[in-house]
Amino acid sequence: MTSLHYFCPMTTWAIEADGLTKSFRKGVYFETLRHQLTRRLRQALRPWRPAPRFDRRFLALDDVSFQLAQGQVMGLIGSNGSGKSTLLKLLSRITPPDRGRAVVRGSLASLLEVGTGFHPELTGRENIFLNGAILGLRRAQVRQRLEAIVEFAEVGDHLDTPVKFYSSGMYVRLAFSVAAHIEPDVLILDEVLAVGDAAFQRRCLGKMEEAATSGRTVVLVSHNLSVVSRLCTQALLLERGRAVAFGPASAVVERYLHGAGAAPSSDVRWDPPRSDYGIVYLHRARLTDRTGRPLLLVSREQGCRIEVIYEVREGGQNPGPAVELVSAQGEVICTLRPPAEAVQRLRGFVRAVVEVPPHVLRAGLYRVAVGLRRTVAPHGWFVRIDNALLIEAVEDPDEDTPESPALLRPDWPWLIETVATP
Repeated sequence: MTSLHYFCPMTTWAIEADGLTKSFRKGVYFETLRHQLTRRLRQALRPWRPAPRFDRRFLALDDVSFQLAQGQVMGLIGSNGSGKSTLLKLLSRITPPDRGRAVVRGSLASLLEVGTGFHPELTGRENIFLNGAILGLRRAQVRQRLEAIVEFAEVGDHLDTPVKFYSSGMYVRLAFSVAAHIEPDVLILDEVLAVGDAAFQRRCLGKMEEAATSGRTVVLVSHNLSVVSRLCTQALLLERGRAVAFGPASAVVERYLHGAGAAPSSDVRWDPPRSDYGIVYLHRARLTDRTGRPLLLVSREQGCRIEVIYEVREGGQNPGPAVELVSAQGEVICTLRPPAEAVQRLRGFVRAVVEVPPHVLRAGLYRVAVGLRRTVAPHGWFVRIDNALLIEAVEDPDEDTPESPALLRPDWPWLIETVATP
């Protein structure tokens, strides 16, 4: 999972985490005198009932260790509640660990939530200088970066307005701009791409790529797995507070998606059938070869077929099957739908088969979403099931074509000929 160069003594570590453990107490933190008297009286009157426990603890992080070299970008992934934000707070020294230690070398800037470190009564300009001072910069150094910070955040018209009047988008744009332009050695970001419009998110990606290429270390939490695969060199996967995978980002993302609810089989039946409106029902979805036999692995030489069996119980609804192929990075590659005239006015049980031709998929894991859509306006889903099937595509043993970063590898025909004039 980790290659030998991670333990090379000549490597300059930017972040070292060793056995980080953090627990939190759940339940009542304190009791008033009235609560204590009531509880004791109830225990005296009903001694057969066990006394309630008010000091139960749960592990948010459990013995997490990793090492990140200087200049690397690490994506932190996992389901909600897996301990990602807790780990960032420990690295940022916002809260201390129960056990273990975390060493961060160099200056550190963290953006853990909208407006972290901003004083609501101060203006945007004053908060820029305040954050610069916190990070150890002199006033002249902040002044040199002020124009670039304001231009990136696009808050020039409101720079001298107290930030408590900012919208959430303005807040996070300014906070990210300050953290990025002050140029710390280590930059920690928690779901910064979840806030802001598409243009701001593109600028954030560009700025983080610039930070990575300039030798700074970045730790990023994001549920956008395509961003993690594209931007990060390393990734750490957390499950229930434990580190279960650490290594190259593409491999860790693929492992996370493999265990994120995709069906392990190539044949799924729903009993009772799935329906959101009680009009049309999904009964079955499966992955087969051209002869109808179930497939577990799909080679580029063979291709595959995706079969959907559904039921139409009321006429006039005009439903049609739809299949979406989703890459290991969470990107929708394509949506496959039959012509509307082929499925309209059908009733009863319907079997629909779509063929994925040979020499299209590249090696890797693909999730398949299946559902039923309206074929006439207003368009929309009758029922949709994400992660209905899992396709594992493999390269042919005799194929020596170099791997490409493209999502698909189609072998479509070319026309090559000589012409008299251009």
